Amino acid sequence: KVNVVVEKPEHTVLFDNNSSYFTKEQAEALKAFAEQYKGKKFSLVAEASKPGSKEYNQRLSERRLERVIKALQEVGFAEEDLKPSIAIGAQRGIDSAEARRVTITVE
Repeated sequence: KVNVVVEKPEHTVLFDNNSSYFTKEQAEALKAFAEQYKGKKFSLVAEASKPGSKEYNQRLSERRLERVIKALQEVGFAEEDLKPSIAIGAQRGIDSAEARRVTITVE
């Protein structure tokens, strides 16, 4: 028997260093992704890169998460469609820009 791993569609919103705002291009890409999966449920994980205090990075990832949730609600997603939504700060310990993101997974 072969185990088949089904890849769940995913979208990443990237942020500048120390910022909880995303660019117009990021906003348009997010909107296009959201439109494609209207009616589905999403889970979201917000992160920050390692530089900065643990508390600062946690708050920053929370603000990033709130901003993405707000953008998804503007295109018609209800709060209950966006669960779980968690902010993990810099828990994964990544230094690079790769960690300054919110990852959205279609459930």
